[in-house]
Amino acid sequence: MVVEIFENVFNDDVRHLCLKIRNETQPYSNDSGIYQYAIGSKPVRNYLKPILKEILAPLGVKLGKHGSIRQMFRPYGIHIDGRTAELDINIIYKRIVLIPLEINPTDGDAYTIFFDQMDLSDDITSGHRTYAASNTKSDDPKRISDYSKLEDIRDKPFDREIYERYLNHIKYEHLAGLSIHRIVKWKFGDVVCFEPTRLHATASFKTNNTLNKTHIIYKAFE
Repeated sequence: MVVEIFENVFNDDVRHLCLKIRNETQPYSNDSGIYQYAIGSKPVRNYLKPILKEILAPLGVKLGKHGSIRQMFRPYGIHIDGRTAELDINIIYKRIVLIPLEINPTDGDAYTIFFDQMDLSDDITSGHRTYAASNTKSDDPKRISDYSKLEDIRDKPFDREIYERYLNHIKYEHLAGLSIHRIVKWKFGDVVCFEPTRLHATASFKTNNTLNKTHIIYKAFE
């Protein structure tokens, strides 16, 4: 599987409904500038999720039960979302579904950077693994994972131009051995699907004039 983009799947009515639920719901998590709003909350479970399932079914996407509406005030570093969920490691997911909802300010841009490298090791038992933390949060060595477990590590420097344009919130040396699979610009109405074990990162907020952005992230069986 590669990174897939399904264009113009959602209309503005559905997008605005998602943002309305975000605005009327208390976040269940605030990880230093990343707010998560529970997909399992009653308005989402009873109303929004059936709408999402109906829209995504023709694309061959079968949603699982783990997901959230996520508002980010800082960019993520390099990470994977993982084949399982932290609350239920017995469920194996095959893809991650990302649905852009909002970018502030409105003239800002948002991108998700996908790398060629994947972690297919057998010890992925949690829903998230960080490989290179964002400098905007911390650079704790404990958050830097062992790259020896990754497939397709390259023996050449990471592209400097791409680094300065999209990834300057991460230390350059932490990109050694990685290479770009695809750079996806957020467009409202699109759905982005990718493997749970593929490394990816948020593009720099500062370079792209972004203060915060909101999206839905869901784990899916198909």
